[in-house]
Amino acid sequence: MSYLVSEDSHLPIKVDLLTPYNIDSNAKFLLRAPTILLTDISCTTGNNYFTLYSGSSYYIEASVQPRNVNRNGAMSWQLRDATSGVYIGADAHLNFASSYGAVSRIGRRVCTALILDSDITTSMDIEVVRTAQSGSSWSYSITTNVGINNLDWVGYPSVRIWQLPS
Repeated sequence: MSYLVSEDSHLPIKVDLLTPYNIDSNAKFLLRAPTILLTDISCTTGNNYFTLYSGSSYYIEASVQPRNVNRNGAMSWQLRDATSGVYIGADAHLNFASSYGAVSRIGRRVCTALILDSDITTSMDIEVVRTAQSGSSWSYSITTNVGINNLDWVGYPSVRIWQLPS
């Protein structure tokens, strides 16, 4: 028996990118939305959450870009269902602490979650939350289209949302 892969087979996947551009007093990342959203989510620039709606499943990755001027700390973040207050998916962690030997190289770190359509009753508000922080002199302010503190060589943070067909 042989199988042929059809060239017209494809999944209608939609993707949106939000920018976590700062952090509020409750350790939630503030989000900047694009002018036009391609997925069926909703997000308003300045909010610390975005809303998923039933009818689709979603895969989410969130990379943030903190700066620790003294390179003396560590921080972690995770996605949270704001509706229930429950953390979801896998968390992410950055370590600048020299107490672990030489300051580690920092690569792209993301927290992730797969949210199935069956997990969403009507809608679900999702936040990106800093869950731990040690050390001092942290900065979270992102300059639009540049990055943190105008250091354009260190990458750019994003919350990537893939809307998957159910």
